[in-house]
Amino acid sequence: MTDAELAERWQTSRGTLANARSRGDGCPYLKLGGLVRYALDDVLAYEERCRRAVEQRRSQREPASSR
Repeated sequence: MTDAELAERWQTSRGTLANARSRGDGCPYLKLGGLVRYALDDVLAYEERCRRAVEQRRSQREPASSR
């Protein structure tokens, strides 16, 4: 998947993805020459890790009585 395709999927900009790559965080990617590509399996795994992280943060904020 190209960076443009991933940006559309996540409703973000290609620049945001480029910034994440330069910081060393974000979704794993492959760079072939000047082309950046994301494997669908890596994208899905990254989305799952992010989803779990958000759910974990939510559960830490909830009072024990509401669980």
